[in-house]
Amino acid sequence: MKAYIEIIIKYRKSLTLLFILAMVVSLLGISKIQLSRDFRVFVPNISIYNDRIEEMNEDFPSKDQIIIQVGYDDLTMTKAIYEDLVDINAYIVANHPDIRLASSVDATDMKEFSDVTLEAYEERHALLGDFSPTVFYENRQYFVITLFSDEEITKEALNEIETYMASSGLDYAMSGDTYVQLKVFDYIKFILIRVPPMALVVLLGVFYFKLRTIKGTLLSVIPAGLSALMTMGIIGHIGNEVSIITVLAPPVFTLVIGSADGLHFITHVQEEQRSGKGMNEVLSHTLEMVGVPMIITTVTSIVGFMTLMVMDTDETITFAIFASIGVLLAGIMTWFVLPLILGGGLRLGYRGKVFGSKGRFFPKLWGGLKSLGVIAVVAVIFILGAPRINQEFNMFMIYRPSTEVYKYTEFINKVNGGSIPSFIYGDMPIDIDEEVMMADILDYEEGLRNLEHVGRVMSGIDMVELFEGNETMVNGNISLVSEFVNPGARKFRIMVMPTSYHNEALLEIETYVNENAKDYEAYNLNLTGTSFVMYELNQTMLKNQISSSILAIIVVFLLVWISIRQIKATLASIVPIVLTLLFMFGTMGLFDISLNIVTCTMFSITIGGVGIDYAIHFTSIWQKKRREGLSAVNSTDYAYRYTARPILANAFGLSLGFSALFISPLQFHLSVASLMWIAMISSVVFSLVILPSILRRL
Repeated sequence: MKAYIEIIIKYRKSLTLLFILAMVVSLLGISKIQLSRDFRVFVPNISIYNDRIEEMNEDFPSKDQIIIQVGYDDLTMTKAIYEDLVDINAYIVANHPDIRLASSVDATDMKEFSDVTLEAYEERHALLGDFSPTVFYENRQYFVITLFSDEEITKEALNEIETYMASSGLDYAMSGDTYVQLKVFDYIKFILIRVPPMALVVLLGVFYFKLRTIKGTLLSVIPAGLSALMTMGIIGHIGNEVSIITVLAPPVFTLVIGSADGLHFITHVQEEQRSGKGMNEVLSHTLEMVGVPMIITTVTSIVGFMTLMVMDTDETITFAIFASIGVLLAGIMTWFVLPLILGGGLRLGYRGKVFGSKGRFFPKLWGGLKSLGVIAVVAVIFILGAPRINQEFNMFMIYRPSTEVYKYTEFINKVNGGSIPSFIYGDMPIDIDEEVMMADILDYEEGLRNLEHVGRVMSGIDMVELFEGNETMVNGNISLVSEFVNPGARKFRIMVMPTSYHNEALLEIETYVNENAKDYEAYNLNLTGTSFVMYELNQTMLKNQISSSILAIIVVFLLVWISIRQIKATLASIVPIVLTLLFMFGTMGLFDISLNIVTCTMFSITIGGVGIDYAIHFTSIWQKKRREGLSAVNSTDYAYRYTARPILANAFGLSLGFSALFISPLQFHLSVASLMWIAMISSVVFSLVILPSILRRL
């Protein structure tokens, strides 16, 4: 270590210039970052429902859909309402020619309101049935305007439409598959701009409380902060978009988790400086004490994230890669940047006690019935909670109830009987009589309407029946008919509006389709939709999470054993992780926290990151003292005095750092922050109670 420190100090100026250059390159990369609104991040690598979406889109090119719902107290069509709707239609037609629309008034026939237009409207409304854009709900009248486009509706176009609706003074709400996805842009920007600074401020506050020096506090977070910027720069340079999944990897996970090594390093530097040693000796001795544990914890953190690669989505793999890069850079920066800065002879100072524990709360629980009681509590919580874990995750659950998207979507669901459609598409066989085919499909649709969780069912077959003999209605709705029937390809599709997007509701629809597949075999009916893609992902989440956790524990065990070279101590180090995982599974079930593509990352952090970090630092000090000749009991006591305060400070720092996610507009970020508190509290207890109880007996 002494030779390494001498090299850093000798080439300090050159290394500083190299470091500055790297940061400039990183900042240039950050300027190139693009945001993704694509919800295909939730698509499993092997997805039947996504394959069906792509197949359906070949025959029905309308890919994007936005719903605008306008409400009035009047229960009949009036001149004022008619003119409002005509104005909206006229704006869409004039400013967004690529967007088609279905409305309560004809978008291409902007006549003055009269008895004739009122009669035409009432006739149209009476004929349309489920297709009617006019809905009555709780003594109010609502008009639904549905926008379709063969091309992707851009965020700019949505912003313009939102601005127009906001300036109109109307009582409106917006939703739809495309709307829900496009709003992700706003929320990703919010997260990138607001959450990391708040996490940084919280970390600085917690670390200052521990270190009691501004210089030491700033230095402890510099490696992680710079690593977060470098990781973002890498993302920008390689052209990878930041999605709703990967948005947390560099700025939050790297910053919060990567700061652990910085805190440990600065804490030991403070202690060494108190003895009056020169800076070279201080840095050398600090790395001798914590250098190897920092390497091990960095590697185990990376391993924890990389085990997410067994998950069945490409975006989770991308998250794992960038989180691993961030943690790796944070480890390297701690070894490189802190000696580089401190090598100039900077003195940190400290007003208080660095190591040692004033309280004896945790030691009071060591050994005997008390520690067994802690394990028993974990077992009870796991047994009660684990069977109740839910794997619910859908588009409706992404946003917090306080967000505009959630409020709009929930309200339109109630009024309109659904807002995010699913589809059943199939063939129109040549050898089946047209009347027979129509009767079959209408009968099939009636079965769908009778399901508990289906609000509306619409198809081109319905429209043909509704408009039969009414040439005016047929001609006025050709564009709408084309959304459901492709005569050239002899394909048709049925739009199903679920009233709920929970697994139970989607399972009901899926079961209906599967049970009736044989009776309607000639039509080759296939169920699909974004909601079902996410539903498909939910079905594999628990199995993949268990596989990921087991793999992570095995790999971490091997890494710790390679470092410690003592099988009993290695097994003891793994015990806190296993107990923490059991506790997390149990509490997730008891508190109804969903196991989904985002919350699963917390298990990787727990296994490879914070959970094993505490055990490694504790066991490393214990082993060092054992090799110096101390008894197991005395070695354990020393390790506790030496590590308890840094472990507690780090645990609270990480938990409070992740608490910045409480301001995120995304609901699953709230779950991540909650799980971090659960993981931290349990990891600390098990590392400072159960682990010492075992080590005292080795």
